[in-house]
Amino acid sequence: MLRAEGVRGVGTLWAGLLGPVEARRGGVALPLGSAGRQAVFAILAMGAGQVVTRTRLVDGLWERPPASAARIIQTYIGDLRRVFEPDRVRWTSGHLLRTTESGYVLDLSDDDVDVRVLDRLYARARTASADLAVVDEALALWRGEPLSGVPGPFAEGQRTRLTETRLALVEQRARLLVDADRAGDAAAELTVLTTRYPERESLRLVLMTALAASGRPARAIEVFHEGGRTGDDLRALHERLLVGTQPARVHSGYVGRTAEVAALRAATARPAGLVWVEGAAGMGKSALLREVLEGAPVAWCAVSERTGEVAEAQPADLVVVDDAHWAGENAIRRCLRWLAEGVPLVVATRPRADLAVLREHATRVITLGPLADADIATIADAVVRESGGSPGFATALVAAAGNVEQVAKAKIGSLPGVLVERLRRVALLGVDPTRAEVLATAPGVEWLADALAADVLRASGDHVRFAQRSVQRILVEGLPRAVRVVLHRELAKDLAAAAAPADLVAAHLLDGVAPMHGWASDWLADNVDALTPDLAVRLLRHAVDQDSLSAHARTAFTAALVGLLLAGDPPPPS
Repeated sequence: MLRAEGVRGVGTLWAGLLGPVEARRGGVALPLGSAGRQAVFAILAMGAGQVVTRTRLVDGLWERPPASAARIIQTYIGDLRRVFEPDRVRWTSGHLLRTTESGYVLDLSDDDVDVRVLDRLYARARTASADLAVVDEALALWRGEPLSGVPGPFAEGQRTRLTETRLALVEQRARLLVDADRAGDAAAELTVLTTRYPERESLRLVLMTALAASGRPARAIEVFHEGGRTGDDLRALHERLLVGTQPARVHSGYVGRTAEVAALRAATARPAGLVWVEGAAGMGKSALLREVLEGAPVAWCAVSERTGEVAEAQPADLVVVDDAHWAGENAIRRCLRWLAEGVPLVVATRPRADLAVLREHATRVITLGPLADADIATIADAVVRESGGSPGFATALVAAAGNVEQVAKAKIGSLPGVLVERLRRVALLGVDPTRAEVLATAPGVEWLADALAADVLRASGDHVRFAQRSVQRILVEGLPRAVRVVLHRELAKDLAAAAAPADLVAAHLLDGVAPMHGWASDWLADNVDALTPDLAVRLLRHAVDQDSLSAHARTAFTAALVGLLLAGDPPPPS
């Protein structure tokens, strides 16, 4: 846990931007003065430890700088030095706020700037291994509206970015609560926020997910109709509520570029300035960006080859500009303006001499050369292993530098939502289910014909399998645990009604942690002798542990369990 500001050393300066702008030493607030001085301090604190140019300060304070801008900045710097180092000898640069040839450096560590701490925690919160404590620690840093009352393009841009960060953290917290079987808590926390941000689609998406996982699908459907615009994800979830499914991220299978991936991850973990990704055509610049940044809260902007323009970015922590080699003058000016406003950028481009005016602002340059022979061989191996003999899938794998997840997701994304939901149910059946089992869990021959025609499923005799195992894996691993449990219960009931093999029904009852009363209790009583002994013991143990089981069923199942255990060595507890 990071130390709180109040317990830092007496001589340490602390900068707070996640609320009214503050500078504290030993827990005591220092008088920053006017809004203009606060703005300069905020820009310096955001770039702590790095040179902040005079031009960046001027552009950050004014949309149209006055003629006296340079003198005003110099006055603000002098005022701040007197506050931070009152014993400093006049006309000297000082130690905390230093002058360099091109600008100024505020010498603070990352732990001494609350936004830097936030960026570090937020990077951890975005990983697959993030836990609730990290998200809660990040959210606890907020003291109010970021840079409250501070004027200028920089402050406005940062307010937008940081507000977006906070909302993304709240959404991530809700997802973690859902995965922790606390969907009701998540829904309660999000309900108020959704009324405040009715147009925020991602917020409504998480709320609908939480409501569905907490057993309130009808209320989730109401939320769908209460908001403003409904994008593809919301509409897909609305359709899925009838059978309940939602996606998540799995391992990508991206090949090579270990150093470049690490460099880009490190540079974007705490977004600041300009990261420049450069390489010749076909070197995998776009694939690198997707591997590191896909799923992160970034705004993706590709430069149009036809017009040379780049669209205005939506509010985000980071703006990614791909194919910048097509950029015209307007696109270059827009990127320079984003930098002046303090918007972190990642630009990917082929080498181009006249982009030097933008490249010279780069704080990190990542150059992509040819892949090593071993990496090319790995891609070729992935093509053979993962393509399932499909030329189209194989070609896409080569284009994606072996990124299996990317290609599989693209294939799933090209399918109608209704078909995807049936495929998710089939994916949970495991390897090579029979045609009868497939149709029992997802009735209707038309969708199956569509899946076969699209080469998502393939028929072999009386069995059906996925053309690419990666597609099946993503469909399964993309389900939150709470939703997967519900689907296993539904599959168990459907398979039992279709007189599927007893072991298959039992496996789904166990995977779904199913309540063993009603139909499930009756089915187990009729089929216990048809189960393999180990599976029968596991399911009987699961049944007798439940309070809802009737006394008659408990007696019968206990007797059957004891008989199985006495018949041979008991299997280990599941």
